[in-house]
Amino acid sequence: MNSEILQPLGMADTTLRPTPEQQKRLAQGHSRAGQDAPRWPVFAWYAAGGLRSTAQDMISFGEAYLGHKEVNGKPVSAEMIAAMQLAQKPIFTMPNGNKQAMAWVNNMGGGNPNLHAVIVKNGGTSEFGTVIAINSTKDAAIFIGMNQVGADPAEKAVEILRRLP
Repeated sequence: MNSEILQPLGMADTTLRPTPEQQKRLAQGHSRAGQDAPRWPVFAWYAAGGLRSTAQDMISFGEAYLGHKEVNGKPVSAEMIAAMQLAQKPIFTMPNGNKQAMAWVNNMGGGNPNLHAVIVKNGGTSEFGTVIAINSTKDAAIFIGMNQVGADPAEKAVEILRRLP
């Protein structure tokens, strides 16, 4: 992950094991009642919520996902762009009309032919909800991170991307 994605894209603040300096900058999660929530024992969940990142790093990832040939002043290889495009390719149509790709969902806008697909990857832990959404038609990426139990920012990200001129 480090040598294939993070370093080439200049994503220095995305890691499984934050440094002491990075730990100072970690957001505090909250319960539904607004109380501080305990941190997940990430060592047991590396594949589900283990990465720690910043909004800037996630936007860098989004730029590469859009197929930009340069991110943070560094060239993005044709191989990385091809892999990211392959990960967006739908492989299954869900009952609601959205299309599932490799971990990403192509939100098809309920079949409305006037709406462009927005590619979405959301996630979260017991105290956070996150989403990165891509609208390649508008060359736009958005990342939203929320620090409260039950947060699901995916709908808002799709709405924002669809309202862009």
